[in-house]
Amino acid sequence: MLEKCAPGHQRVETKHHWVIRYQGTTYRRLPKGQHSKQQSLRGDVNSFHVRAMCRRLGILECAKQELEQLR
Repeated sequence: MLEKCAPGHQRVETKHHWVIRYQGTTYRRLPKGQHSKQQSLRGDVNSFHVRAMCRRLGILECAKQELEQLR
């Protein structure tokens, strides 16, 4: 989704999060997902975080077309 909606973005991996930079805007707290203590939450990123990132980066409308969870 980021490749299509935010071409030229940068992803920086930290211990527990991704830092996403696009057109001078930064979203610092996109969780990786696999560090949760609850087994059921490992590997998944809550759509709340994805929607907040898309809103912050200004790509929400494009992301809604790409990800069904955001509709």
